[in-house]
Amino acid sequence: MADLGETTVVLPPAPDTDMIGAYLDLMGFFGSVTWYPTAGMHLVTTADIAEHPPSGDVILLAPAQQMGPAASLLSRSAYQIDDGHIHVGQDMGLQGIWYIFQDRDRSGLRNGVTANLNAPIRNTAMMIGAESPYARHRSVLALVGDDGAHIHDLIISLHDRKALPSLQGDLVLKNGNRFTTYRTSPTYTVGHLPFWMWVDWFLSRHPVLMYLCGVVGAAMLGTGAWLWLRARARRRVREQAIADEAARMAGHVSE
Repeated sequence: MADLGETTVVLPPAPDTDMIGAYLDLMGFFGSVTWYPTAGMHLVTTADIAEHPPSGDVILLAPAQQMGPAASLLSRSAYQIDDGHIHVGQDMGLQGIWYIFQDRDRSGLRNGVTANLNAPIRNTAMMIGAESPYARHRSVLALVGDDGAHIHDLIISLHDRKALPSLQGDLVLKNGNRFTTYRTSPTYTVGHLPFWMWVDWFLSRHPVLMYLCGVVGAAMLGTGAWLWLRARARRRVREQAIADEAARMAGHVSE
């Protein structure tokens, strides 16, 4: 079975039929991806978050006006939801050298350096990804909208294979049939990589450091080759001197 024993699903205290349908469709989506029935998740309400903070991954399903204390789940996100609006609530800084030069990356995401967001949550739904404020290396997935119907519609979009590749970044806004994606929050890691894979991942995110490592590596390789060739040349000179001395001594003996 698709074990969600370390996942907490947060719902409003009194979810309507749209919210219940959204929850069931989301579980169905997980099952369709894994080909196993979903089981083991913990169900809590938005009012329970403050008293019983989740220790694992979290899925939040709630209209914006019913988030209540569950809004704290997005405290490590770059986005804030208040007064029926979503906006960039904190300056997260540069997330990579490439952000200096472009507004969008190669996948079409709006990068956080120049993305100015202050949008009303009206006739829309959104999906926000962030690190959990209660446990490092754990994730929060918030599906929020102005009502349960729009949240349900967003979840149904997950079954659309044509739309699914466009759902990237840490924020996806869905207005009608249009998706807008952003990436503003800092990245975080989940799990652990072997050392050699971690080095590859780390250098891929720091091109300047990778360039410096390449220069240092080339200098070390060149220095090593020069020392080896120098030692070889000295050895050949020494061997030639010994051979010449042996030939000279042999000439004296024959005389």
